[in-house]
Amino acid sequence: MRRSAFRPRLLQRLAPSLPRADSLAALSAAIKDVPHIVWDGAGDNPYFALLALADAIVATEDSVNMVTEAAGTGKPVYVQALKGGSRQLARFHALMQERGATRPFEGPSRGGHTR
Repeated sequence: MRRSAFRPRLLQRLAPSLPRADSLAALSAAIKDVPHIVWDGAGDNPYFALLALADAIVATEDSVNMVTEAAGTGKPVYVQALKGGSRQLARFHALMQERGATRPFEGPSRGGHTR
């Protein structure tokens, strides 16, 4: 994926474990007014290109892989809490925050992000 003049404000990839049609429809409706890209699974997976292009990354707490891959970029990583969870996930996220690799997602920021 090459950089272009179009610079989406939101790049989203759904975890393969999520129900595709319902999740894509809900996500698309929720972000319809924000410039964005939603990959629907067709064509080459743009995941690592999206990580490279991002200024900051939001990942849901249910995917340790997405959180660690995002943290590996050195960019600010925000973790969205979800209902439920486990002690293992809570311990993982507490350690990631203690080490400064992630922080809780508290909603969109109007003024950008800080590291």
